[in-house]
Amino acid sequence: MENKNILTLEKNYITQFILRIDINPFQLQTEKYPNVIINHIMSKAFNRREKQIINKINFRFNNEQEVSKTSEEVFNYILINEQKNIKLTFSFDGAIIFHTTQYEDNSIYKDTIQLLLEAIKVNSLDIIANRIGMRYINEFPCSNTKNISKFFNKTIATNIKNMLKEEKISRAIAQEEYNNSYLKLKVQYGVPNKFYPAVINNYDLLLDIDSFDNTQNKPEQWEEVISELNNQAYNKFLNVINPKLIQSERTK
Repeated sequence: MENKNILTLEKNYITQFILRIDINPFQLQTEKYPNVIINHIMSKAFNRREKQIINKINFRFNNEQEVSKTSEEVFNYILINEQKNIKLTFSFDGAIIFHTTQYEDNSIYKDTIQLLLEAIKVNSLDIIANRIGMRYINEFPCSNTKNISKFFNKTIATNIKNMLKEEKISRAIAQEEYNNSYLKLKVQYGVPNKFYPAVINNYDLLLDIDSFDNTQNKPEQWEEVISELNNQAYNKFLNVINPKLIQSERTK
């Protein structure tokens, strides 16, 4: 069940939020998709659409030797709501990607997902998700190593500081992966260094939380899976940041 006590920080450090649903492309060999979904949700949630041309290269091999190479034009369809700063992309390879740079809470994607599921049901589309993933990219401004502990808990802050002690280091990123049955979690944190590959002299911090389920799920299961992924990502966020960061935001 979804956590009803999700915290909304007054100052949000999430610079990108991505919700991605990967559908088996072999299930999409129909003229209906994605046109019927776009027609269903366009006027209800978006005010602009784009058709993006992709040059796809196809290779054919025989006994591991390249036999031929051909190219073809395929298309991504992008729906845009400029006021809410959200995009919904229907990729040629079967991915449905929700993206925003103004995430506040999970309400920003819920309406879109409900419209998407409604369109799938109304048009009787027989599709299954091979993977559902949710990614939160947090960026914290940090002027020096002393301020790292302002954002991360003591253990994480110490790990980052130890990495930064290495001579001539140009990037200091740690990665952790978790396997919670069908739910997976990948967490990256540290100093990405916007001037990479130069030696680090800027200490802005990254916390990248990727929560995903790579088992097959029917559309009627998507909302529950997305809710579980959101809870998993949120709990990990609370687990790695400095609790005082939340306390200071709550008092503002």
